[in-house]
Amino acid sequence: MGLRGDVIHGDFSGGACSGPVITVDASGWFAAGVAAHDAIAIHVGAKLS
Repeated sequence: MGLRGDVIHGDFSGGACSGPVITVDASGWFAAGVAAHDAIAIHVGAKLS
C-alpha cells in the first residue's frame, strides 16, 4: 500500500522519485496505462516517504 516510484522513468533517492508515481492499494494492486513498447517498474524499495 502506498506510493511507489517508477524506476524505469526516474531515479529513486532519499524517499523521492523523479519519475512517475504509482499508487498501490491495500490489496497490493495498481492500475497503469502503458504505451506500446514502453514499461514501468516498481518495487518495495522504491516506496515514497
